[in-house]
Amino acid sequence: MKIGLYKVKALNQNKYSFKILKNTGWLLVDRVFRMGMGMIVGIQVARFLGPSDFGSISYAQALVSLFLTLVTLGLDAIVVRDISKDNTVSNSVLGSTLLLRLTTSIM
Repeated sequence: MKIGLYKVKALNQNKYSFKILKNTGWLLVDRVFRMGMGMIVGIQVARFLGPSDFGSISYAQALVSLFLTLVTLGLDAIVVRDISKDNTVSNSVLGSTLLLRLTTSIM
């Protein structure tokens, strides 16, 4: 029992550790909430549509998610990195990203 109290006191001494734990907790709660709500909505949609119609929607969702990964080209992290390095090139980076994504989505 004293070991647990010691750990909490040690975390409180470092002002950033508590903020990190608090923010991580909120992110975890958000993720669990979204997954739970998605499961509830998915169950209700499946019960409402029935097996054949729900299968058609699931097939369409699978195709969209497959092509969405191809359209984004993994540019999200690159765009954030380039804009954070040099803020003056943000217009050209965002314009180039938009052009690339539009081109791949049309293809």
